[in-house]
Amino acid sequence: NSKNSMKNISMTIINWLIKYNVISKDEYELYAYAMNSFIMSVLPIVIAGIIGAYMGSSWLGIAVVFPFALIRKFSGGYHMKNKRVCFVCSLLVLFLSISLAFGISNAEREIMLVTIISAISLMKFSPLENENKPLSVEEKISYRQKTQIIVFCILMFDFLLFQFGPDRPFYCISVGIQLAASLQMPVIFKMTKNNNKMSFQFQSIEMIAKK
Repeated sequence: NSKNSMKNISMTIINWLIKYNVISKDEYELYAYAMNSFIMSVLPIVIAGIIGAYMGSSWLGIAVVFPFALIRKFSGGYHMKNKRVCFVCSLLVLFLSISLAFGISNAEREIMLVTIISAISLMKFSPLENENKPLSVEEKISYRQKTQIIVFCILMFDFLLFQFGPDRPFYCISVGIQLAASLQMPVIFKMTKNNNKMSFQFQSIEMIAKK
């Protein structure tokens, strides 16, 4: 599967570095983790560039995924448990997002409005932690601040494109922001549903206690 493929690539590179004495065997675990993180960070950008090239412009494809990947690193959101399904769905979402960014026209005001709403949502609800990787209180505070700064900076750049720049890069960056926000929605809905359920249970207990 995709996880094992990434691991094999990392191991091959690290073993090559050890073979030629670039790093020592004692540093294997550290460099393996760093290499795997690097590959997983770069891979979506490479895939977006390929999809974008297929549609006519690789750098516009990257313009969709780059803000998304930058925000997603700290904002969190929905994650699938099955790695293979996650990889396939990620490819599909990237393809659809880039297709949308390439296909929109004459909708600058509407897209800007949705992007602003998405940015506000990201700054309000981030970070949404992965159940497999819980965050400490300090990490939550740090991730929230980083998300807010990143989203604000990207939004300001997007607004400048909206006012003065060409429309296609504006659409691409806007879709990237919206994609990051949309992948938080399932988690937010789940949290809201659980909170409402808990609130109903507490109200029921209070009513029974009063009787």
